[in-house]
Amino acid sequence: MYAFLVIVYVIIGVLLILSILIQPSKGSNLGGVFGGGAAQSLLGATGGKALIVKITAGLFAVFALMSLILATYRPSGTSPLQREMQKEVGQQPMLPPPPPASDQPTQPAK
Repeated sequence: MYAFLVIVYVIIGVLLILSILIQPSKGSNLGGVFGGGAAQSLLGATGGKALIVKITAGLFAVFALMSLILATYRPSGTSPLQREMQKEVGQQPMLPPPPPASDQPTQPAK
């Protein structure tokens, strides 16, 4: 389930990036590279602009929601990497605790 959510999250991220790049801007834009001129002739002079803005806003909302879900979702069990790290931590020798700090000031070495 977690892997499916991550795959959907990546796809939404890529679509969000593309929808931002397709949007017409005041200067030079990448809309023409992806067929922005054809969309304007199909949807009218301003119809395409409003549609792509709504699509971008919707993708952003889904992307933000998925970010929160993935941040709080914990898959059941541990991953193979986590298990391997736990083995390595269990095999490392324990270091002795540091000596307690004394209240007496230390004398400089002569």
